Amino acid sequence: MVLNLVIRNVVDFGAFVDIGIKENGLIHVSKVTERSLSDIHSIVKVSDDAKVEVINLDAD
Repeated sequence: MVLNLVIRNVVDFGAFVDIGIKENGLIHVSKVTERSLSDIHSIVKVSDDAKVEVINLDAD
C-alpha cells in the first residue's frame, strides 16, 4: 500500500510519519534514499510531504 503522509519528526535513525492513529509510522534511514546518507536531516524535515510504501505492520 502506498500512502501520502506528512513527516512529524526526524531523528538520526529515520523519520516518523503521521499514519492517523495514536502511533506514528517509522521510515528507517536506510529506506529514505538509495544513495549513501550521512545525515537524514539533509534530505527530510518536519512537515515535508512523503509518499510512503507500507512494507511491514506490527499489529501488537
